[in-house]
Amino acid sequence: CGSPESSDCTAPDTCDGNGSCLTRDAPKRTPCGSWIDDKCTAPDFCDGFGRCLPNDAAEGELCGSPARNECTLPDTCDGNGRCRSNDIRRGTPCGSSIDDQCTSPDVCDGRGTCIPNHAPAGTTCGDAELTPCTFPDLCDGMGHCLENHAREGTACCDPADNDCTAPDACDGKGR
Repeated sequence: CGSPESSDCTAPDTCDGNGSCLTRDAPKRTPCGSWIDDKCTAPDFCDGFGRCLPNDAAEGELCGSPARNECTLPDTCDGNGRCRSNDIRRGTPCGSSIDDQCTSPDVCDGRGTCIPNHAPAGTTCGDAELTPCTFPDLCDGMGHCLENHAREGTACCDPADNDCTAPDACDGKGR
């Protein structure tokens, strides 16, 4: 008679011997299905009518990492028993907005971190002058343009050394 279904919440219906068919549903709140018990889901239970009901936290409930910064928000439940990270989309501006020869605006990496966008060390920048005492300026790889002068005392220009003049030397400041 009735349903032959068999699950955590119901057994096949049976006859009572008096001509009636008896449903054999598990009592309400009988454990069934998933036994996972975390921030986004608790063990499932029977509804008393043969169905196993998920016991998931509502969408938006806090779970996982509570981190909050320019590139991530606290993790939340998805309403289906899973905790989702709420990282900001890759390429979204964050951090420094400086945009010059040695750095571009920082961006989110899509995994919750703001990454600097610096030109590689050795990239030319600033003053491109080339003299015996100064060379083109270079990026340091950390977003800064560094002057690139010959060291103080480096011989340059007139090497004459006599009673009236000494050999020319750089001052370490580009002259």
